[in-house]
Amino acid sequence: LFKIVSESSVASGIRRIEGVTGAGVLKLLAHTQDLLLRAAENMKVANPEELPNRAATVMADMKAKDKELESLNAKMANQNMEKLMDSAKEVGSVKVITASFNGAKPDTLRMMGDRVKEMGSNLVGVLVGVNEGKGNILVVSGADAVKAGVHAGKLVKAVCTLTGASGGGRPDSAMGGVGDLSKVDAALAQAAELVAGMLK
Repeated sequence: LFKIVSESSVASGIRRIEGVTGAGVLKLLAHTQDLLLRAAENMKVANPEELPNRAATVMADMKAKDKELESLNAKMANQNMEKLMDSAKEVGSVKVITASFNGAKPDTLRMMGDRVKEMGSNLVGVLVGVNEGKGNILVVSGADAVKAGVHAGKLVKAVCTLTGASGGGRPDSAMGGVGDLSKVDAALAQAAELVAGMLK
């Protein structure tokens, strides 16, 4: 008996094949069977052969719940946008909105960014979304804000740098990552000052 376990590249044009032989194959089969039985038990199916269908169902359910949660987050964010307008900081000819949202994924941030631009062409939004221990920063700049000199790509790079990460993008919309989540609040606090330095 011979069973290939893995194959990989060790150098240019050279592949390494690893396998087991004889009784080692029987041990491997027993281990694989044990894994299947434990997976079936955790997935609440009686027969391991039902695992593929059960796994597909679980993944579909998770995706549906993720979309539902994201939709709810977007609705909550839109409601919060109205309140955020009251706290917008006037910097020269533009207004700067900063906010952080827990559970917001990049797609949700983009939806919120579009909402900010709809609310005023002189608005600049610096929005942070934190989800599963990772953070993203979105910067949007309305048409009049762009004309005034606020380049979203340059601004997001500056804000991301304050957290130990990087980013970039178009003049009206750009996104980047968060290096250290503990530095998000301090970075948002400097957003208005960064915008002031970009105004013509």
